[in-house]
Amino acid sequence: MNNVREFPYDRNIRKQLETLREKLDEIQNALSRGYALIDTLEKNHDEHQDAFDDILEMYANAVGFENVEVGFIEYASRNVTVEQVGDELIFKLEAGSPETEIVFTPWEENNDDTT
Repeated sequence: MNNVREFPYDRNIRKQLETLREKLDEIQNALSRGYALIDTLEKNHDEHQDAFDDILEMYANAVGFENVEVGFIEYASRNVTVEQVGDELIFKLEAGSPETEIVFTPWEENNDDTT
């Protein structure tokens, strides 16, 4: 009556390892696809950003940097620097053409130029 069967621990552990290995392979493959997609997106972005910056420089030369809309300047990745001096913001266009500078002084509430 001493017929006790032992639970096959080693087979259970091996099965867990195989299952986890398969899951890790799936995750690593998904990560590889994700990295490849990110790389493609970054290259695409860089191409568009370079084109935008080139065209922004042409536009600034045509209309004058002081007339370039802030919405365009926000997307510039080169040639534009912003410096804060006291209460003023100084935008500089550092392009192939002569440097241009715009000084922007924020509106103050105590200024009343409407009269």
